[in-house]
Amino acid sequence: SEMGTPVVDDRSIGRFSFEAEAAQDPDRLCLLRINLYDSTSGKCMYERWFLEEDQVPSGAASRRDQVGSFVNVLYQFAREIDSGFISRVMYEDAHEGGERDESYSITEMVTEMREGVTITVFHGSRNHRLVQRFAHELLGSFLEHHRDLITWSPDGDPKNSRPPAIDQAIDVLRADFDRNTSLVPAE
Repeated sequence: SEMGTPVVDDRSIGRFSFEAEAAQDPDRLCLLRINLYDSTSGKCMYERWFLEEDQVPSGAASRRDQVGSFVNVLYQFAREIDSGFISRVMYEDAHEGGERDESYSITEMVTEMREGVTITVFHGSRNHRLVQRFAHELLGSFLEHHRDLITWSPDGDPKNSRPPAIDQAIDVLRADFDRNTSLVPAE
């Protein structure tokens, strides 16, 4: 770190809150981050973190298009080796090998691509099918009701990456899922 500024280990950011939620209720949406990307360019059209502002990794805003590009590469790789379908990617804490203890963390990214838009949902939920269904329904809602809210600048970047109407749609859908998780198949 420069000038005595502490370096925050991004691997631990937000872990405690969502892991505690997931342990209490395995069918709860434990969301960390939602992004919507243009599937062609990888440009981020919408981003929302579900962490306290001081828990969001530093520099995250400048790296959001990199996630879109990475997901595009995953889809391209999937097309080259198989059908081109990808639905989730798991990220585990680094370890030195051997058996893992119960304190290690897994963050998962659920993704879906449809009609030129890719959604990514980073989460710590125990029921990935719940999150996949949530992502599917949220992407459908965006495509049907909110896509026109994203306006583009002449240089090809979105002008407004956090329209309040999309936040509201997420909050309504999330509340609906929290009330109706019994409809989602278990792992």
